[in-house]
Amino acid sequence: MEGFVSKPYLPIVLSILLVFTTSLWIIGSSSQLSATFDEPVYLKCGLDCWQNHSHKPLMRLGTMPLPVDFETFPLYVWYSISGKPMDWENDFGWMLAVVRTTALVFWWNLLFQCFRLGCRVGGGWCGFFTLSAVALEPNLMGHAALATTDIAVTGCMIATLVGYLKYQTAPTRWNWWETVFWWAISLFAKASALAFVPILIFSAELPRLVSLWREPSEKRAFWARFRQVFLVWVRMGFTALFVTFLLCGSDFKQETTFVSWAKGLGEGPGRETMVWISENLRIFTNAGEGFAQQIKHNLRGHPSYLLGIDRETAVWYHFPVLLLIKLPTWFFFLLPFVLWRQKANPWLPGLIACGFLLAFSINCRVQIGLRLVFPLVVMLMVVLGIALHDWWRNSGSRWIAPALASLLFFGGAGFTMARQFPDGIRYINDFWAREGVPQTLVSDSNYDWGQGLLQLMDNANAGKYPNQPVWVAYWGADPRVNHDPLRRLVPSDQKIVDEESLKAWLRGKTIAVSATVLYGPPLPGEYKVLRKYFQNHPPRDITRGFVVYSFPEF
Repeated sequence: MEGFVSKPYLPIVLSILLVFTTSLWIIGSSSQLSATFDEPVYLKCGLDCWQNHSHKPLMRLGTMPLPVDFETFPLYVWYSISGKPMDWENDFGWMLAVVRTTALVFWWNLLFQCFRLGCRVGGGWCGFFTLSAVALEPNLMGHAALATTDIAVTGCMIATLVGYLKYQTAPTRWNWWETVFWWAISLFAKASALAFVPILIFSAELPRLVSLWREPSEKRAFWARFRQVFLVWVRMGFTALFVTFLLCGSDFKQETTFVSWAKGLGEGPGRETMVWISENLRIFTNAGEGFAQQIKHNLRGHPSYLLGIDRETAVWYHFPVLLLIKLPTWFFFLLPFVLWRQKANPWLPGLIACGFLLAFSINCRVQIGLRLVFPLVVMLMVVLGIALHDWWRNSGSRWIAPALASLLFFGGAGFTMARQFPDGIRYINDFWAREGVPQTLVSDSNYDWGQGLLQLMDNANAGKYPNQPVWVAYWGADPRVNHDPLRRLVPSDQKIVDEESLKAWLRGKTIAVSATVLYGPPLPGEYKVLRKYFQNHPPRDITRGFVVYSFPEF
Protein backbone atom coordinates (compact mmCIF):
# COMPACT_ATOMS: atom_id res chain seq x y z
CA MET A 1 0.00 0.00 0.00
CA GLU A 2 2.80 2.43 0.93
CA GLY A 3 4.51 1.76 -2.39
CA PHE A 4 1.27 2.42 -4.26
CA VAL A 5 0.71 5.75 -2.47
CA SER A 6 4.28 6.78 -3.24
CA LYS A 7 3.65 6.59 -6.98
CA PRO A 8 4.27 10.15 -8.30
CA TYR A 9 1.48 9.93 -10.88
CA LEU A 10 -1.27 9.04 -8.36
CA PRO A 11 -1.97 12.56 -6.99
CA ILE A 12 -2.01 13.86 -10.58
CA VAL A 13 -4.53 11.22 -11.67
CA LEU A 14 -6.76 11.85 -8.64
CA SER A 15 -6.56 15.61 -9.22
CA ILE A 16 -7.63 15.19 -12.85
CA LEU A 17 -10.56 13.01 -11.76
CA LEU A 18 -11.63 15.63 -9.22
CA VAL A 19 -11.40 18.44 -11.78
CA PHE A 20 -13.48 16.34 -14.18
CA THR A 21 -16.11 15.66 -11.48
CA THR A 22 -16.45 19.30 -10.49
CA SER A 23 -16.61 20.30 -14.17
CA LEU A 24 -19.58 17.97 -14.67
CA TRP A 25 -21.25 19.53 -11.60
CA ILE A 26 -20.61 23.01 -12.98
CA ILE A 27 -21.90 22.23 -16.48
CA GLY A 28 -25.05 20.68 -15.00
CA SER A 29 -25.50 23.64 -12.69
CA SER A 30 -25.09 26.28 -15.39
CA SER A 31 -27.74 24.63 -17.56
CA GLN A 32 -30.34 25.03 -14.79
CA LEU A 33 -29.64 28.63 -13.84
CA SER A 34 -30.91 31.73 -15.60
CA ALA A 35 -28.62 34.69 -16.16
CA THR A 36 -27.31 36.52 -13.13
CA PHE A 37 -27.45 40.31 -12.97
CA ASP A 38 -24.00 40.85 -14.53
CA GLU A 39 -24.01 38.22 -17.27
CA PRO A 40 -26.32 39.88 -19.85
CA VAL A 41 -24.32 43.11 -19.45
CA TYR A 42 -21.02 41.30 -20.02
CA LEU A 43 -22.46 39.38 -22.97
CA LYS A 44 -23.67 42.53 -24.72
CA CYS A 45 -20.53 44.53 -23.95
CA GLY A 46 -18.25 41.67 -25.00
CA LEU A 47 -19.89 41.27 -28.40
CA ASP A 48 -19.93 45.04 -28.84
CA CYS A 49 -16.21 45.22 -28.03
CA TRP A 50 -15.39 42.53 -30.60
CA GLN A 51 -17.54 44.12 -33.29
CA ASN A 52 -16.25 47.67 -32.76
CA HIS A 53 -12.70 46.81 -31.64
CA SER A 54 -13.04 48.98 -28.55
CA HIS A 55 -13.12 48.28 -24.80
CA LYS A 56 -14.94 51.53 -24.05
CA PRO A 57 -18.25 49.90 -22.88
CA LEU A 58 -16.36 47.77 -20.36
CA MET A 59 -14.06 50.54 -19.18
CA ARG A 60 -17.10 52.73 -18.49
CA LEU A 61 -18.35 50.00 -16.15
CA GLY A 62 -14.96 49.57 -14.49
CA THR A 63 -14.80 46.00 -15.85
CA MET A 64 -11.44 44.78 -17.11
CA PRO A 65 -11.85 42.93 -20.40
CA LEU A 66 -10.00 39.60 -20.23
CA PRO A 67 -12.81 37.31 -18.98
CA VAL A 68 -15.49 39.05 -21.05
CA ASP A 69 -13.39 39.03 -24.23
CA PHE A 70 -12.42 35.39 -23.78
CA GLU A 71 -15.93 34.17 -22.97
CA THR A 72 -17.65 36.00 -25.85
CA PHE A 73 -15.01 35.25 -28.50
CA PRO A 74 -16.66 31.97 -29.67
CA LEU A 75 -19.95 33.84 -30.16
CA TYR A 76 -18.25 36.58 -32.15
CA VAL A 77 -16.58 33.99 -34.38
CA TRP A 78 -19.87 32.13 -34.94
CA TYR A 79 -21.84 35.26 -35.84
CA SER A 80 -19.00 36.46 -38.07
CA ILE A 81 -18.80 33.18 -40.00
CA SER A 82 -22.55 32.53 -40.19
CA GLY A 83 -23.43 36.11 -41.14
CA LYS A 84 -26.63 35.87 -39.08
CA PRO A 85 -27.78 38.88 -37.07
CA MET A 86 -27.88 38.44 -33.32
CA ASP A 87 -31.40 37.81 -32.00
CA TRP A 88 -31.11 38.77 -28.34
CA GLU A 89 -34.56 37.52 -27.34
CA ASN A 90 -34.45 34.10 -29.00
CA ASP A 91 -30.71 33.36 -29.02
CA PHE A 92 -30.02 34.34 -25.43
CA GLY A 93 -30.33 30.85 -23.93
CA TRP A 94 -27.73 29.16 -26.11
CA MET A 95 -25.51 32.26 -26.08
CA LEU A 96 -25.42 32.09 -22.29
CA ALA A 97 -24.61 28.37 -22.44
CA VAL A 98 -21.67 29.06 -24.77
CA VAL A 99 -20.08 31.78 -22.63
CA ARG A 100 -20.56 29.77 -19.44
CA THR A 101 -18.96 26.69 -20.98
CA THR A 102 -16.05 28.81 -22.22
CA ALA A 103 -15.63 30.21 -18.70
CA LEU A 104 -14.78 26.69 -17.49
CA VAL A 105 -11.22 27.40 -18.66
CA PHE A 106 -10.85 29.88 -15.78
CA TRP A 107 -12.01 27.23 -13.29
CA TRP A 108 -9.44 24.80 -14.64
CA ASN A 109 -6.76 27.48 -14.39
CA LEU A 110 -7.66 28.22 -10.76
CA LEU A 111 -7.42 24.54 -9.81
CA PHE A 112 -4.22 24.03 -11.79
CA GLN A 113 -2.57 27.00 -10.08
CA CYS A 114 -3.67 25.75 -6.65
CA PHE A 115 -2.17 22.35 -7.50
CA ARG A 116 1.09 24.08 -8.50
CA LEU A 117 1.06 26.05 -5.25
CA GLY A 118 0.56 22.91 -3.15
CA CYS A 119 3.31 21.11 -5.05
CA ARG A 120 5.74 23.94 -4.33
CA VAL A 121 4.96 23.74 -0.63
CA GLY A 122 4.95 19.97 -0.09
CA GLY A 123 5.02 17.92 -3.28
CA GLY A 124 2.39 16.12 -5.34
CA TRP A 125 0.12 14.95 -2.52
CA CYS A 126 0.13 18.44 -1.02
CA GLY A 127 -0.93 19.69 -4.45
CA PHE A 128 -3.79 17.19 -4.48
CA PHE A 129 -5.09 18.18 -1.03
CA THR A 130 -4.77 21.87 -1.88
CA LEU A 131 -6.63 21.45 -5.16
CA SER A 132 -9.30 19.35 -3.43
CA ALA A 133 -10.00 21.96 -0.75
CA VAL A 134 -10.44 24.69 -3.38
CA ALA A 135 -12.34 22.54 -5.88
CA LEU A 136 -14.94 21.39 -3.32
CA GLU A 137 -15.66 24.82 -1.81
CA PRO A 138 -19.37 25.35 -2.70
CA ASN A 139 -19.25 29.13 -3.21
CA LEU A 140 -16.37 28.82 -5.66
CA MET A 141 -18.13 26.01 -7.51
CA GLY A 142 -21.33 28.04 -7.68
CA HIS A 143 -19.61 31.02 -9.30
CA ALA A 144 -17.59 28.78 -11.61
CA ALA A 145 -20.92 27.97 -13.31
CA LEU A 146 -21.28 31.62 -14.36
CA ALA A 147 -19.70 33.75 -17.07
CA THR A 148 -18.36 36.42 -14.73
CA THR A 149 -14.93 37.71 -13.67
CA ASP A 150 -14.31 36.55 -10.10
CA ILE A 151 -13.05 33.00 -10.70
CA ALA A 152 -10.90 34.25 -13.59
CA VAL A 153 -9.04 36.88 -11.60
CA THR A 154 -8.59 34.63 -8.55
CA GLY A 155 -6.84 31.96 -10.61
CA CYS A 156 -4.55 34.55 -12.17
CA MET A 157 -3.65 35.96 -8.75
CA ILE A 158 -2.75 32.50 -7.40
CA ALA A 159 -0.57 32.02 -10.51
CA THR A 160 1.18 35.32 -9.68
CA LEU A 161 1.89 34.06 -6.16
CA VAL A 162 3.29 30.79 -7.52
CA GLY A 163 5.50 32.73 -9.94
CA TYR A 164 6.82 34.91 -7.15
CA LEU A 165 7.56 31.91 -4.90
CA LYS A 166 9.57 30.44 -7.79
CA TYR A 167 11.41 33.74 -8.20
CA GLN A 168 12.28 33.76 -4.49
CA THR A 169 14.12 30.44 -4.73
CA ALA A 170 15.53 30.98 -8.24
CA PRO A 171 15.64 34.69 -9.21
CA THR A 172 16.05 34.06 -12.93
CA ARG A 173 14.86 36.26 -15.76
CA TRP A 174 12.30 33.60 -16.74
CA ASN A 175 10.74 33.50 -13.24
CA TRP A 176 10.73 37.31 -13.11
CA TRP A 177 8.80 37.52 -16.36
CA GLU A 178 6.45 34.70 -15.32
CA THR A 179 5.48 36.70 -12.23
CA VAL A 180 5.05 39.89 -14.27
CA PHE A 181 2.99 38.07 -16.90
CA TRP A 182 0.51 36.68 -14.37
CA TRP A 183 0.39 39.98 -12.50
CA ALA A 184 -0.52 41.75 -15.75
CA ILE A 185 -3.09 39.08 -16.62
CA SER A 186 -4.60 39.51 -13.13
CA LEU A 187 -4.95 43.24 -13.73
CA PHE A 188 -6.33 42.55 -17.20
CA ALA A 189 -8.96 40.29 -15.58
CA LYS A 190 -10.17 42.57 -12.77
CA ALA A 191 -9.13 45.85 -11.18
CA SER A 192 -9.18 44.32 -7.67
CA ALA A 193 -5.78 42.81 -8.51
CA LEU A 194 -4.37 46.29 -7.85
CA ALA A 195 -4.81 45.54 -4.15
CA PHE A 196 -4.83 41.75 -3.85
CA VAL A 197 -1.67 40.87 -5.79
CA PRO A 198 0.63 43.12 -3.70
CA ILE A 199 -0.88 41.61 -0.53
CA LEU A 200 -0.11 38.06 -1.73
CA ILE A 201 3.43 38.95 -2.81
CA PHE A 202 4.17 40.82 0.42
CA SER A 203 2.84 37.85 2.41
CA ALA A 204 5.24 35.55 0.58
CA GLU A 205 8.23 37.79 1.37
CA LEU A 206 7.40 38.83 4.94
CA PRO A 207 8.62 35.60 6.70
CA ARG A 208 12.09 36.07 5.19
CA LEU A 209 12.22 39.71 6.23
CA VAL A 210 11.06 38.93 9.77
CA SER A 211 13.65 36.16 10.17
CA LEU A 212 16.40 38.64 9.22
CA TRP A 213 15.02 41.33 11.54
CA ARG A 214 15.03 38.96 14.52
CA GLU A 215 18.77 38.39 14.22
CA PRO A 216 20.64 41.34 15.79
CA SER A 217 23.67 40.65 13.62
CA GLU A 218 21.53 40.69 10.45
CA LYS A 219 20.06 44.23 10.68
CA ARG A 220 22.13 45.40 7.72
CA ALA A 221 21.13 42.29 5.80
CA PHE A 222 17.49 43.08 6.58
CA TRP A 223 17.65 46.60 5.13
CA ALA A 224 19.64 45.38 2.14
CA ARG A 225 17.07 42.65 1.51
CA PHE A 226 14.17 45.04 1.98
CA ARG A 227 15.61 47.55 -0.53
CA GLN A 228 16.26 44.74 -2.97
CA VAL A 229 12.77 43.23 -2.82
CA PHE A 230 11.11 46.66 -2.79
CA LEU A 231 12.86 47.55 -6.05
CA VAL A 232 11.84 44.16 -7.47
CA TRP A 233 8.21 44.78 -6.48
CA VAL A 234 8.22 48.26 -8.02
CA ARG A 235 9.75 47.05 -11.27
CA MET A 236 7.40 44.07 -11.46
CA GLY A 237 4.34 46.15 -10.62
CA PHE A 238 4.97 48.96 -13.09
CA THR A 239 5.94 46.50 -15.82
CA ALA A 240 2.69 44.59 -15.21
CA LEU A 241 0.73 47.86 -15.37
CA PHE A 242 2.44 48.78 -18.63
CA VAL A 243 1.62 45.38 -20.12
CA THR A 244 -2.01 45.75 -18.96
CA PHE A 245 -2.33 49.12 -20.71
CA LEU A 246 -0.93 47.53 -23.88
CA LEU A 247 -3.38 44.62 -23.65
CA CYS A 248 -6.38 46.90 -23.09
CA GLY A 249 -5.35 49.16 -25.95
CA SER A 250 -6.86 52.57 -26.69
CA ASP A 251 -9.38 54.16 -29.06
CA PHE A 252 -7.02 57.17 -29.40
CA LYS A 253 -9.93 59.57 -29.00
CA GLN A 254 -10.79 62.56 -26.87
CA GLU A 255 -12.48 62.04 -23.53
CA THR A 256 -15.65 64.15 -23.74
CA THR A 257 -16.01 64.53 -19.96
CA PHE A 258 -12.42 65.80 -19.76
CA VAL A 259 -13.12 68.32 -22.54
CA SER A 260 -16.34 69.48 -20.84
CA TRP A 261 -14.53 69.87 -17.51
CA ALA A 262 -11.74 71.91 -19.11
CA LYS A 263 -14.20 74.21 -20.90
CA GLY A 264 -16.04 74.76 -17.64
CA LEU A 265 -12.99 76.29 -15.95
CA GLY A 266 -12.81 80.00 -15.27
CA GLU A 267 -11.32 82.30 -17.88
CA GLY A 268 -7.55 82.58 -17.91
CA PRO A 269 -4.37 81.00 -19.30
CA GLY A 270 -4.94 77.86 -17.22
CA ARG A 271 -8.27 77.26 -18.92
CA GLU A 272 -6.80 77.68 -22.40
CA THR A 273 -4.00 75.26 -21.59
CA MET A 274 -6.35 72.61 -20.17
CA VAL A 275 -8.77 72.97 -23.10
CA TRP A 276 -5.90 72.45 -25.55
CA ILE A 277 -4.65 69.42 -23.61
CA SER A 278 -8.12 67.88 -23.34
CA GLU A 279 -8.81 68.31 -27.04
CA ASN A 280 -5.44 66.96 -28.16
CA LEU A 281 -4.74 64.26 -25.56
CA ARG A 282 -6.16 61.40 -27.61
CA ILE A 283 -5.33 58.41 -25.42
CA PHE A 284 -8.84 57.36 -24.39
CA THR A 285 -10.32 54.82 -23.80
CA ASN A 286 -7.58 52.94 -21.86
CA ALA A 287 -7.04 50.67 -18.86
CA GLY A 288 -6.72 53.68 -16.57
CA GLU A 289 -10.43 54.36 -16.96
CA GLY A 290 -11.34 50.88 -15.75
CA PHE A 291 -9.06 51.20 -12.73
CA ALA A 292 -10.39 54.69 -11.95
CA GLN A 293 -14.02 53.56 -12.15
CA GLN A 294 -13.40 50.70 -9.71
CA ILE A 295 -11.48 52.89 -7.28
CA LYS A 296 -14.30 55.47 -7.36
CA HIS A 297 -16.84 52.68 -6.87
CA ASN A 298 -15.07 51.43 -3.75
CA LEU A 299 -14.58 54.93 -2.32
CA ARG A 300 -18.23 55.75 -2.96
CA GLY A 301 -19.34 52.47 -1.45
CA HIS A 302 -22.53 50.54 -2.00
CA PRO A 303 -25.72 49.91 -0.02
CA SER A 304 -25.34 46.72 1.99
CA TYR A 305 -27.48 44.00 3.51
CA LEU A 306 -26.55 41.54 6.24
CA LEU A 307 -28.40 39.62 8.95
CA GLY A 308 -31.76 41.11 7.99
CA ILE A 309 -30.62 44.73 8.13
CA ASP A 310 -30.39 46.92 5.04
CA ARG A 311 -28.14 49.97 5.10
CA GLU A 312 -27.43 52.83 2.72
CA THR A 313 -23.70 52.57 3.46
CA ALA A 314 -21.13 49.83 3.95
CA VAL A 315 -20.22 48.40 7.37
CA TRP A 316 -16.71 47.33 8.38
CA TYR A 317 -17.68 43.88 9.68
CA HIS A 318 -19.62 42.79 6.58
CA PHE A 319 -17.12 40.34 5.10
CA PRO A 320 -15.89 38.79 8.38
CA VAL A 321 -19.50 37.96 9.32
CA LEU A 322 -20.28 36.85 5.77
CA LEU A 323 -17.43 34.34 5.94
CA LEU A 324 -19.01 32.82 9.06
CA ILE A 325 -22.28 32.38 7.15
CA LYS A 326 -21.00 31.25 3.77
CA LEU A 327 -17.86 29.16 4.36
CA PRO A 328 -18.73 25.44 4.26
CA THR A 329 -19.72 23.54 7.38
CA TRP A 330 -16.90 21.03 6.96
CA PHE A 331 -14.37 23.88 7.00
CA PHE A 332 -15.40 24.91 10.52
CA PHE A 333 -15.29 21.33 11.77
CA LEU A 334 -11.74 21.02 10.42
CA LEU A 335 -10.62 24.48 11.51
CA PRO A 336 -9.35 23.43 15.01
CA PHE A 337 -7.18 20.73 13.45
CA VAL A 338 -5.90 23.17 10.83
CA LEU A 339 -4.91 25.68 13.51
CA TRP A 340 -3.25 22.94 15.52
CA ARG A 341 -1.21 21.80 12.53
CA GLN A 342 -0.26 25.38 11.74
CA LYS A 343 1.07 25.75 15.27
CA ALA A 344 3.17 22.61 14.82
CA ASN A 345 4.41 23.30 11.30
CA PRO A 346 3.04 26.54 9.87
CA TRP A 347 3.07 27.61 6.24
CA LEU A 348 3.61 31.25 7.10
CA PRO A 349 2.96 32.88 3.70
CA GLY A 350 -0.53 31.37 3.64
CA LEU A 351 -1.36 32.39 7.21
CA ILE A 352 -0.05 35.92 6.67
CA ALA A 353 -1.98 36.24 3.41
CA CYS A 354 -5.21 35.16 5.15
CA GLY A 355 -4.62 37.69 7.92
CA PHE A 356 -3.86 40.58 5.57
CA LEU A 357 -6.72 39.74 3.21
CA LEU A 358 -9.16 39.54 6.12
CA ALA A 359 -7.92 42.89 7.43
CA PHE A 360 -8.21 44.41 3.96
CA SER A 361 -11.79 43.18 3.63
CA ILE A 362 -12.77 45.64 6.37
CA ASN A 363 -11.90 48.41 3.92
CA CYS A 364 -13.96 46.93 1.04
CA ARG A 365 -16.98 49.19 0.68
CA VAL A 366 -18.62 47.34 -2.22
CA GLN A 367 -20.43 44.68 -0.20
CA ILE A 368 -22.45 42.81 -2.78
CA GLY A 369 -21.06 39.29 -2.48
CA LEU A 370 -18.49 36.92 -1.04
CA ARG A 371 -17.09 36.75 -4.59
CA LEU A 372 -15.32 40.07 -3.97
CA VAL A 373 -13.03 38.38 -1.43
CA PHE A 374 -12.52 35.09 -3.26
CA PRO A 375 -8.72 35.41 -2.92
CA LEU A 376 -9.24 35.16 0.84
CA VAL A 377 -11.58 32.16 0.47
CA VAL A 378 -9.06 30.39 -1.77
CA MET A 379 -6.15 31.06 0.59
CA LEU A 380 -8.17 29.68 3.52
CA MET A 381 -8.80 26.51 1.51
CA VAL A 382 -5.13 26.33 0.49
CA VAL A 383 -4.03 26.51 4.13
CA LEU A 384 -6.53 23.77 4.99
CA GLY A 385 -5.24 21.52 2.21
CA ILE A 386 -1.61 22.05 3.20
CA ALA A 387 -2.45 21.33 6.85
CA LEU A 388 -4.16 18.04 5.96
CA HIS A 389 -1.18 16.96 3.89
CA ASP A 390 1.25 17.94 6.65
CA TRP A 391 -0.76 15.90 9.15
CA TRP A 392 -0.55 12.83 6.93
CA ARG A 393 3.15 13.30 6.22
CA ASN A 394 4.07 13.51 9.89
CA SER A 395 1.60 10.94 11.25
CA GLY A 396 3.88 7.89 10.94
CA SER A 397 2.03 4.91 12.38
CA ARG A 398 -0.62 7.17 13.95
CA TRP A 399 -2.61 7.49 10.74
CA ILE A 400 -6.13 7.13 12.18
CA ALA A 401 -6.53 10.81 13.13
CA PRO A 402 -5.56 12.27 9.73
CA ALA A 403 -7.62 9.52 8.06
CA LEU A 404 -10.71 10.58 10.05
CA ALA A 405 -10.04 14.24 9.23
CA SER A 406 -9.71 13.40 5.53
CA LEU A 407 -12.91 11.34 5.68
CA LEU A 408 -14.70 14.29 7.30
CA PHE A 409 -13.38 16.60 4.61
CA PHE A 410 -14.16 14.49 1.54
CA GLY A 411 -17.40 13.12 2.98
CA GLY A 412 -18.66 16.52 4.09
CA ALA A 413 -17.59 18.19 0.84
CA GLY A 414 -19.19 15.44 -1.26
CA PHE A 415 -22.44 15.66 0.70
CA THR A 416 -22.48 19.45 0.35
CA MET A 417 -21.73 19.18 -3.37
CA ALA A 418 -24.69 16.81 -3.88
CA ARG A 419 -27.14 18.66 -1.65
CA GLN A 420 -26.36 22.11 -3.03
CA PHE A 421 -26.68 21.17 -6.71
CA PRO A 422 -27.38 23.06 -8.89
CA ASP A 423 -27.14 26.37 -7.07
CA GLY A 424 -23.86 26.89 -5.22
CA ILE A 425 -24.46 30.64 -5.13
CA ARG A 426 -27.18 30.16 -2.52
CA TYR A 427 -25.02 28.11 -0.16
CA ILE A 428 -25.37 28.95 3.54
CA ASN A 429 -23.67 26.65 6.03
CA ASP A 430 -25.60 24.45 8.46
CA PHE A 431 -24.95 26.74 11.43
CA TRP A 432 -27.13 29.43 9.83
CA ALA A 433 -29.39 27.75 7.25
CA ARG A 434 -33.13 27.52 7.73
CA GLU A 435 -35.32 25.26 5.62
CA GLY A 436 -38.85 25.99 4.41
CA VAL A 437 -38.89 29.74 5.02
CA PRO A 438 -37.45 32.70 3.09
CA GLN A 439 -33.92 33.32 4.35
CA THR A 440 -33.17 36.83 5.59
CA LEU A 441 -29.42 36.62 6.26
CA VAL A 442 -27.78 37.61 2.97
CA SER A 443 -28.79 38.76 -0.50
CA ASP A 444 -27.49 39.75 -3.94
CA SER A 445 -24.76 37.45 -5.31
CA ASN A 446 -24.60 35.71 -1.92
CA TYR A 447 -28.01 34.17 -2.49
CA ASP A 448 -30.26 35.66 -5.18
CA TRP A 449 -28.48 37.12 -8.21
CA GLY A 450 -31.41 36.55 -10.55
CA GLN A 451 -30.46 32.92 -11.28
CA GLY A 452 -33.82 31.31 -10.41
CA LEU A 453 -36.00 32.18 -13.43
CA LEU A 454 -35.77 28.77 -15.13
CA GLN A 455 -37.11 26.86 -12.12
CA LEU A 456 -39.91 29.40 -11.82
CA MET A 457 -40.75 28.94 -15.51
CA ASP A 458 -40.72 25.12 -15.16
CA ASN A 459 -43.08 25.28 -12.17
CA ALA A 460 -45.47 27.58 -14.02
CA ASN A 461 -45.43 25.39 -17.15
CA ALA A 462 -46.23 22.38 -14.96
CA GLY A 463 -49.39 24.15 -13.76
CA LYS A 464 -48.16 24.67 -10.22
CA TYR A 465 -49.36 28.27 -10.11
CA PRO A 466 -52.86 29.52 -11.00
CA ASN A 467 -53.71 32.84 -12.63
CA GLN A 468 -50.95 32.90 -15.22
CA PRO A 469 -48.87 34.67 -16.38
CA VAL A 470 -46.65 34.73 -13.32
CA TRP A 471 -45.54 38.30 -12.70
CA VAL A 472 -41.88 38.52 -11.70
CA ALA A 473 -40.36 41.27 -9.56
CA TYR A 474 -36.58 40.90 -9.58
CA TRP A 475 -33.25 42.58 -10.33
CA GLY A 476 -31.88 41.13 -13.53
CA ALA A 477 -31.69 41.43 -17.29
CA ASP A 478 -32.42 37.92 -18.58
CA PRO A 479 -34.79 38.53 -21.55
CA ARG A 480 -36.58 35.24 -20.82
CA VAL A 481 -38.35 36.99 -17.94
CA ASN A 482 -40.89 38.14 -20.54
CA HIS A 483 -41.32 34.74 -22.21
CA ASP A 484 -44.54 32.84 -21.50
CA PRO A 485 -45.64 32.03 -18.86
CA LEU A 486 -43.67 34.86 -17.15
CA ARG A 487 -44.06 38.63 -17.25
CA ARG A 488 -41.79 41.17 -15.66
CA LEU A 489 -43.35 43.35 -12.97
CA VAL A 490 -42.14 46.94 -13.04
CA PRO A 491 -44.17 48.86 -10.44
CA SER A 492 -44.08 52.18 -12.31
CA ASP A 493 -45.44 50.54 -15.49
CA GLN A 494 -48.38 49.17 -13.51
CA LYS A 495 -48.92 52.50 -11.73
CA ILE A 496 -48.14 50.97 -8.33
CA VAL A 497 -47.28 53.87 -6.05
CA ASP A 498 -48.57 52.80 -2.64
CA GLU A 499 -50.07 49.84 -0.82
CA GLU A 500 -53.64 50.56 -1.94
CA SER A 501 -52.74 50.65 -5.63
CA LEU A 502 -50.70 47.47 -5.13
CA LYS A 503 -53.62 45.63 -3.52
CA ALA A 504 -55.96 46.68 -6.30
CA TRP A 505 -53.53 45.51 -8.97
CA LEU A 506 -52.82 42.15 -7.28
CA ARG A 507 -56.36 40.78 -7.57
CA GLY A 508 -56.41 37.50 -9.47
CA LYS A 509 -52.66 37.42 -10.04
CA THR A 510 -49.68 35.23 -9.15
CA ILE A 511 -46.53 37.15 -8.19
CA ALA A 512 -42.97 35.88 -7.81
CA VAL A 513 -40.79 38.24 -5.78
CA SER A 514 -37.04 37.68 -5.76
CA ALA A 515 -35.26 37.24 -2.45
CA THR A 516 -33.16 40.36 -3.05
CA VAL A 517 -36.29 42.48 -3.59
CA LEU A 518 -37.87 40.91 -0.52
CA TYR A 519 -34.80 40.97 1.73
CA GLY A 520 -31.86 42.97 0.42
CA PRO A 521 -30.18 46.37 0.19
CA PRO A 522 -32.31 49.57 0.20
CA LEU A 523 -34.62 49.85 -2.81
CA PRO A 524 -36.10 52.69 -4.91
CA GLY A 525 -39.42 54.02 -3.66
CA GLU A 526 -41.91 51.89 -5.62
CA TYR A 527 -40.03 48.69 -4.77
CA LYS A 528 -40.17 49.60 -1.08
CA VAL A 529 -43.94 49.23 -1.38
CA LEU A 530 -43.50 45.68 -2.67
CA ARG A 531 -41.01 44.80 0.05
CA LYS A 532 -43.14 46.09 2.90
CA TYR A 533 -46.30 44.40 1.65
CA PHE A 534 -44.92 40.99 0.72
CA GLN A 535 -42.76 40.61 3.82
CA ASN A 536 -46.00 40.45 5.79
CA HIS A 537 -47.93 38.19 3.43
CA PRO A 538 -47.85 34.36 3.59
CA PRO A 539 -46.20 32.78 0.51
CA ARG A 540 -47.65 30.08 -1.71
CA ASP A 541 -44.26 28.63 -2.67
CA ILE A 542 -40.52 29.17 -2.18
CA THR A 543 -38.24 28.42 -5.13
CA ARG A 544 -34.63 29.04 -6.11
CA GLY A 545 -34.35 32.72 -5.25
CA PHE A 546 -38.07 33.54 -5.47
CA VAL A 547 -41.02 33.64 -3.10
CA VAL A 548 -44.35 33.09 -4.90
CA TYR A 549 -47.70 34.61 -3.85
CA SER A 550 -51.19 34.00 -5.28
CA PHE A 551 -54.21 36.30 -4.86
CA PRO A 552 -57.91 35.62 -5.51
CA GLU A 553 -60.06 37.73 -7.81
CA PHE A 554 -62.04 39.24 -4.93
